[in-house]
Amino acid sequence: SLQAGLTVALSPNVPVDMKSQFIALTTEAMQRETARAPEDARLRMLFGGFLNRVGQYPAATEQLEKAHTLSPNKQAISFELANSYLNTGKTSEALALLKRTHELAPEYNDARVSYAVSAVYAGDFALAEALMASTTAVSVRTDERLVKAYYSAKRFDKVIALLALRLEEKPGDPQTHVSLAAAYMSLGNRSRAIAEL
Repeated sequence: SLQAGLTVALSPNVPVDMKSQFIALTTEAMQRETARAPEDARLRMLFGGFLNRVGQYPAATEQLEKAHTLSPNKQAISFELANSYLNTGKTSEALALLKRTHELAPEYNDARVSYAVSAVYAGDFALAEALMASTTAVSVRTDERLVKAYYSAKRFDKVIALLALRLEEKPGDPQTHVSLAAAYMSLGNRSRAIAEL
Protein backbone atom coordinates (compact mmCIF):
# COMPACT_ATOMS: atom_id res chain seq x y z
CA SER A 1 0.00 0.00 0.00
CA LEU A 2 0.99 3.63 -0.40
CA GLN A 3 1.14 4.20 3.35
CA ALA A 4 3.34 1.13 3.90
CA GLY A 5 5.73 2.25 1.16
CA LEU A 6 5.93 5.72 2.67
CA THR A 7 6.50 4.35 6.18
CA VAL A 8 9.38 2.20 4.99
CA ALA A 9 10.83 4.93 2.75
CA LEU A 10 10.92 7.49 5.57
CA SER A 11 12.06 5.18 8.39
CA PRO A 12 15.58 5.90 9.67
CA ASN A 13 15.92 2.23 10.68
CA VAL A 14 15.49 0.75 7.21
CA PRO A 15 18.58 0.19 5.02
CA VAL A 16 18.87 2.50 2.02
CA ASP A 17 18.68 -0.31 -0.55
CA MET A 18 15.44 -1.58 1.00
CA LYS A 19 14.01 1.95 0.99
CA SER A 20 14.85 2.26 -2.70
CA GLN A 21 13.11 -1.04 -3.43
CA PHE A 22 9.96 0.03 -1.57
CA ILE A 23 9.93 3.39 -3.34
CA ALA A 24 10.31 1.67 -6.73
CA LEU A 25 7.62 -0.92 -5.96
CA THR A 26 5.19 1.69 -4.65
CA THR A 27 5.88 3.96 -7.62
CA GLU A 28 5.24 1.09 -10.06
CA ALA A 29 2.00 0.18 -8.30
CA MET A 30 0.80 3.79 -8.33
CA GLN A 31 1.72 4.17 -12.00
CA ARG A 32 -0.44 1.13 -12.79
CA GLU A 33 -3.31 2.60 -10.77
CA THR A 34 -3.11 6.02 -12.43
CA ALA A 35 -2.97 4.33 -15.85
CA ARG A 36 -6.09 2.37 -14.90
CA ALA A 37 -7.90 5.49 -13.64
CA PRO A 38 -6.27 8.51 -15.34
CA GLU A 39 -9.13 10.87 -14.44
CA ASP A 40 -8.94 10.14 -10.69
CA ALA A 41 -7.68 13.40 -9.17
CA ARG A 42 -7.56 11.96 -5.66
CA LEU A 43 -5.35 9.06 -6.76
CA ARG A 44 -2.98 11.44 -8.55
CA MET A 45 -2.87 13.68 -5.47
CA LEU A 46 -1.96 10.73 -3.25
CA PHE A 47 0.70 9.58 -5.71
CA GLY A 48 2.10 13.10 -6.01
CA GLY A 49 2.15 13.47 -2.24
CA PHE A 50 4.05 10.20 -1.93
CA LEU A 51 6.57 11.34 -4.54
CA ASN A 52 7.00 14.66 -2.72
CA ARG A 53 7.71 12.87 0.57
CA VAL A 54 10.37 10.65 -0.99
CA GLY A 55 12.08 13.56 -2.75
CA GLN A 56 11.02 12.84 -6.34
CA TYR A 57 9.85 16.39 -6.89
CA PRO A 58 9.64 16.62 -10.71
CA ALA A 59 7.55 13.42 -10.86
CA ALA A 60 5.45 14.70 -7.96
CA THR A 61 4.83 17.98 -9.77
CA GLU A 62 3.73 16.12 -12.90
CA GLN A 63 1.16 14.04 -10.99
CA LEU A 64 -0.06 16.98 -8.96
CA GLU A 65 -0.46 19.26 -11.98
CA LYS A 66 -2.62 16.56 -13.58
CA ALA A 67 -4.65 16.28 -10.37
CA HIS A 68 -5.05 20.05 -10.24
CA THR A 69 -6.23 20.14 -13.85
CA LEU A 70 -8.83 17.50 -13.01
CA SER A 71 -9.95 19.23 -9.80
CA PRO A 72 -8.76 22.88 -9.80
CA ASN A 73 -10.76 23.98 -6.74
CA LYS A 74 -9.67 21.17 -4.42
CA GLN A 75 -7.57 22.86 -1.76
CA ALA A 76 -5.72 19.72 -0.68
CA ILE A 77 -4.41 19.30 -4.22
CA SER A 78 -3.44 22.97 -4.41
CA PHE A 79 -1.52 22.75 -1.13
CA GLU A 80 0.35 19.63 -2.22
CA LEU A 81 1.13 21.11 -5.65
CA ALA A 82 2.37 24.32 -4.03
CA ASN A 83 4.67 22.27 -1.79
CA SER A 84 6.00 20.55 -4.88
CA TYR A 85 6.60 23.90 -6.55
CA LEU A 86 8.43 25.15 -3.46
CA ASN A 87 10.54 21.97 -3.36
CA THR A 88 11.64 22.60 -6.94
CA GLY A 89 12.31 26.32 -6.47
CA LYS A 90 9.20 27.47 -8.36
CA THR A 91 8.25 30.06 -5.77
CA SER A 92 6.32 32.32 -8.16
CA GLU A 93 4.14 29.38 -9.26
CA ALA A 94 3.52 28.40 -5.63
CA LEU A 95 2.66 31.99 -4.73
CA ALA A 96 0.18 32.37 -7.61
CA LEU A 97 -1.47 29.03 -6.86
CA LEU A 98 -1.82 29.76 -3.14
CA LYS A 99 -3.11 33.26 -3.81
CA ARG A 100 -5.94 31.74 -5.85
CA THR A 101 -6.55 29.07 -3.17
CA HIS A 102 -6.73 31.75 -0.47
CA GLU A 103 -9.09 33.88 -2.57
CA LEU A 104 -11.46 30.91 -2.96
CA ALA A 105 -11.85 30.66 0.83
CA PRO A 106 -10.30 33.67 2.61
CA GLU A 107 -11.78 32.56 5.94
CA TYR A 108 -9.83 29.28 5.82
CA ASN A 109 -6.76 29.73 8.01
CA ASP A 110 -4.73 26.95 6.41
CA ALA A 111 -5.03 28.69 3.03
CA ARG A 112 -3.98 31.99 4.64
CA VAL A 113 -0.93 30.44 6.33
CA SER A 114 0.10 28.53 3.20
CA TYR A 115 -0.16 31.70 1.13
CA ALA A 116 1.87 33.64 3.70
CA VAL A 117 4.52 30.89 3.79
CA SER A 118 4.85 30.99 0.00
CA ALA A 119 5.13 34.78 0.18
CA VAL A 120 8.05 34.44 2.61
CA TYR A 121 9.80 31.95 0.31
CA ALA A 122 9.20 34.35 -2.59
CA GLY A 123 10.75 37.18 -0.53
CA ASP A 124 7.50 39.15 -0.29
CA PHE A 125 7.63 39.76 3.45
CA ALA A 126 5.14 42.64 3.30
CA LEU A 127 2.51 40.35 1.77
CA ALA A 128 3.15 37.68 4.41
CA GLU A 129 2.76 40.29 7.18
CA ALA A 130 -0.44 41.66 5.67
CA LEU A 131 -1.97 38.19 5.37
CA MET A 132 -1.19 37.31 8.98
CA ALA A 133 -2.21 40.72 10.35
CA SER A 134 -5.82 39.95 9.52
CA THR A 135 -6.02 37.16 12.11
CA THR A 136 -5.81 37.44 15.87
CA ALA A 137 -5.43 33.72 16.59
CA VAL A 138 -1.93 33.27 18.03
CA SER A 139 -1.78 29.63 16.91
CA VAL A 140 -2.42 30.75 13.31
CA ARG A 141 -0.02 33.72 13.43
CA THR A 142 2.75 31.54 14.86
CA ASP A 143 2.17 28.46 12.71
CA GLU A 144 5.31 26.31 12.58
CA ARG A 145 5.40 26.42 8.76
CA LEU A 146 5.63 30.20 8.91
CA VAL A 147 8.37 30.09 11.55
CA LYS A 148 10.35 27.63 9.38
CA ALA A 149 9.88 29.80 6.29
CA TYR A 150 11.23 32.89 8.06
CA TYR A 151 14.09 30.82 9.46
CA SER A 152 14.92 29.58 5.96
CA ALA A 153 14.84 33.18 4.73
CA LYS A 154 17.23 34.11 7.57
CA ARG A 155 14.68 36.56 8.95
CA PHE A 156 15.59 35.74 12.53
CA ASP A 157 13.96 38.96 13.74
CA LYS A 158 10.61 37.58 12.55
CA VAL A 159 11.36 34.14 13.99
CA ILE A 160 12.07 35.71 17.36
CA ALA A 161 8.92 37.86 17.20
CA LEU A 162 6.72 34.87 16.33
CA LEU A 163 8.23 32.62 18.99
CA ALA A 164 7.94 35.36 21.61
CA LEU A 165 4.27 35.72 20.70
CA ARG A 166 3.83 31.96 21.02
CA LEU A 167 5.46 32.08 24.47
CA GLU A 168 2.94 34.70 25.60
CA GLU A 169 0.25 32.08 25.09
CA LYS A 170 2.29 29.10 26.36
CA PRO A 171 5.10 30.45 28.55
CA GLY A 172 6.24 27.05 29.78
CA ASP A 173 6.65 25.38 26.37
CA PRO A 174 10.21 23.97 26.37
CA GLN A 175 10.38 23.44 22.59
CA THR A 176 9.54 27.08 21.93
CA HIS A 177 12.26 28.18 24.37
CA VAL A 178 14.81 25.97 22.59
CA SER A 179 13.72 27.29 19.18
CA LEU A 180 13.94 30.85 20.45
CA ALA A 181 17.43 30.17 21.83
CA ALA A 182 18.49 28.84 18.40
CA ALA A 183 17.14 31.98 16.72
CA TYR A 184 19.06 34.21 19.13
CA MET A 185 22.22 32.18 18.45
CA SER A 186 21.67 32.65 14.72
CA LEU A 187 21.74 36.39 15.34
CA GLY A 188 24.90 36.03 17.43
CA ASN A 189 23.13 36.93 20.67
CA ARG A 190 24.59 34.25 22.91
CA SER A 191 23.47 35.82 26.20
CA ARG A 192 19.80 35.92 25.13
CA ALA A 193 20.10 32.35 23.83
CA ILE A 194 21.42 31.14 27.19
CA ALA A 195 18.70 33.06 29.02
CA GLU A 196 16.05 31.15 27.04
CA LEU A 197 17.46 27.83 28.14
